[in-house]
Amino acid sequence: MQPYVVWFIAAFALIGAELMAGTFYLLVIGLGLAAGGVAALCGVEFGVQIGVAALLSVAGIVILRKTRAGNMLRQDKPEVSMDVGQTVRVVERRADGSLRVDYRGSQWDAETEEPLPEGPAKAIGTLYIRAVRGTKLIVSAQRA
Repeated sequence: MQPYVVWFIAAFALIGAELMAGTFYLLVIGLGLAAGGVAALCGVEFGVQIGVAALLSVAGIVILRKTRAGNMLRQDKPEVSMDVGQTVRVVERRADGSLRVDYRGSQWDAETEEPLPEGPAKAIGTLYIRAVRGTKLIVSAQRA
């Protein structure tokens, strides 16, 4: 089997796997392998083929990480939740400063972003959800 065929089969396999994963990284590496196949088709040495594939794969990943598509894949983006901005009613104020709030027909644990005024739970009134961390709501007296 000719070397360029092996390169193109490997590229096709990675691009096919990308369709299942949806991360763009396998696509970029698959395109690098395809470039190695083109180099093999042109008759250059095997070391140069590997260099072309590696160089284009690394360059593609660097470009991907600096583009909008790469930014969408990162996990450091702010949480997007339909709960943010919704109101909750305080049911219980605990000694440690945490709260028990009523939201969506059930009670949730909550923490506040800022200190609340002293007094009974009913006196606190309505709070707004600012974030959700696991099963805990982060609430504030200010709307998000």
